[in-house]
Amino acid sequence: VCNAVDTMRTQLARHQGKIWEDMEEQRRLNAAFAHDMRTPLTVLHGYVDMLSIYQERGQLSAEKFQEIPDMMDGQVYRLEEFANTMKELHGLEERKLQKKDTTLQEIAARLKETVDILNHTQDIFLMLEAPQDKNQKIAADISVIIEVADNLISNALRYAASRIEISLEYEKGTVSLYVRDDGRGFTGEELKMALRPYYGEEKDSGVHFGIGLSIAHTLCEKHGGSLSLSNSIQGGAIVCGTFQCEIL
Repeated sequence: VCNAVDTMRTQLARHQGKIWEDMEEQRRLNAAFAHDMRTPLTVLHGYVDMLSIYQERGQLSAEKFQEIPDMMDGQVYRLEEFANTMKELHGLEERKLQKKDTTLQEIAARLKETVDILNHTQDIFLMLEAPQDKNQKIAADISVIIEVADNLISNALRYAASRIEISLEYEKGTVSLYVRDDGRGFTGEELKMALRPYYGEEKDSGVHFGIGLSIAHTLCEKHGGSLSLSNSIQGGAIVCGTFQCEIL
């Protein structure tokens, strides 16, 4: 009887542990989607402000009037992608890559859209450096690369003093995305712990980069790459995400 009760106890503890893990994964997933939607919403607000400013100044040409709604539609499409993914996805680890034929120029163009609008709506200046071999054809999940970029830029905006530098590099099938800011940089503890989910929330110290870097780290690994943190010798933080891509 004692052995049977002990077996039941062990099974119950295992079952309760699995329920707890599922709840934590759902919490992480919900936080991930909320975090990822922040940048497209910020960009959309920026476009609305631009329309208002151009209209008031009488500078809204027919070409500009068509250009801004087209770019807004691209952000709405991204939000729709997030919503559809949320319906189907049970965890970040289960997310399937959707690699398609693309070029470095297309990736850089997508990044430039975000940089341009943020430069109109933020006090921080963002600079984008594109790779030299823009016409290199690769197979990559561009949505994953842009999602990682959004997370890194969103975190950098919180800590930058006046400037953020974004650079896209390529070498032998590896796309590298660097985001540098001129803020305080990472502390020693942050360099070790910042990739943990909810690191900032757990410490309740005003640090908020935990979930963003955790998401980016998972997505980089899913794309065959990695995420690394460091400090610049000139000051400020550097985050580098890499993605393995097939050469076409």
